[in-house]
This record gives sequence, C-alpha cells and structure tokens, in this order.
Amino acid sequence: MPFSKLKTFQSFFSAPSICLTFNKVKACEVGASDCIHKPFHPAEVIAQIKNQIRIRQQFLQIQAQQAMIGRQQQKMTTVELNLAESVRLKNRFAHVFTCCYAVASC
Repeated sequence: MPFSKLKTFQSFFSAPSICLTFNKVKACEVGASDCIHKPFHPAEVIAQIKNQIRIRQQFLQIQAQQAMIGRQQQKMTTVELNLAESVRLKNRFAHVFTCCYAVASC
C-alpha cells in the first residue's frame, strides 16, 4: 500500500500497521505502528506482529480498566451524596427531637 493511502486506511481501522519498507522515516511520518526495513527476515516479521498484538491487548486492557474505574468513581459519588443526605437528615431530626423533648419537659 502506498504511504499516501496508509492514513486513510488507518482511519477506518484501529489495528496497528507494520510497514515493510526501505523508507522507515516516511512510514513513521504517516502513522505506521512499526517498520521493518527491506530486505527483512520472516522471523523478524513474526516477532514484530506478535509484539504489536501484545501492545494492542495491553491497550485494550487499560481501556477496560479505565472504564471500570470510571464506573467505580460514579458509584463512589453516589454513595458520598447519599451519605451527605443521611447526615443532613440525621442532624435535622436530631434538632426536631431536641425541640420536642424541650417542649415536653416544660
């Protein structure tokens, strides 16, 4: 695939791209995830593919963890709001009971 089409191709997919090229600089400039210089050895290509798969899996795992943290933060905010409301109501009713006790004592 020509370098000029790499960015267009990547806009449709979130998969990493590894360029087999003589021009590593140009490949990196257009957004290749990694480059392998020609001539290449097949074992190098396989190693780079495995590395990109591992990086992608770690990225997805981090995204999932961030989403979970966001959900936990929302739950904590709800708990904090409920606790604050409970304290407010406790203080309000404590005042009401104190007033009732004072009136009853008279």
